[in-house]
Amino acid sequence: MTADLKKYVEGLLIQVYRMTDGSIVVAEECHRDNVDGYVVLRRPLQVCQVPDGNVLKSVFIPWIPGADDHVRVSLENVVAEMDASFDQKFSYSRYYLIEHLHKYLSPTEFEEIMSTQNAPKNPEKLKANLTKGKRFHLN
Repeated sequence: MTADLKKYVEGLLIQVYRMTDGSIVVAEECHRDNVDGYVVLRRPLQVCQVPDGNVLKSVFIPWIPGADDHVRVSLENVVAEMDASFDQKFSYSRYYLIEHLHKYLSPTEFEEIMSTQNAPKNPEKLKANLTKGKRFHLN
C-alpha cells in the first residue's frame, strides 16, 4: 500500500454505530444535531456475519437498500459509536470502489479486474483495464 493511499484512508471520517436492534452500521457521518437528536449518515453499510467453513466472516451489505446517499438516524436508536479502525475504513472504501467498478465496467472487464486483483504479478494488466477510457466516480 502506498503512503498516499494509507494517508487518504486514515483521513476518512468513518464511524461505527451499534444500533438498538443490535445491528452494526459503518458510515460516514455528515452532520450531527444534538439539539434535535439526529445524525445524518452517508452511504451506510451494515456489518453481517456469514459462515465460511468453520469460521464466521464479516461482510458489508447495504443497511437500507436503495439508500445510496444520506440517511437521517435518530440518536435514540444509537447505543454506541466509535471511530472506525484503519481496516474498517479500508474495507468500507474497497466496498464502494468495487461497487462503482461493477456499475461502470462491462461484466468481462469487471471479472478481469477482479481476477487480477489478487494476483499482483501482473499490475500492468490491471492498470490497462482501468485506463481503457472507462470513467467512474466515487461520490
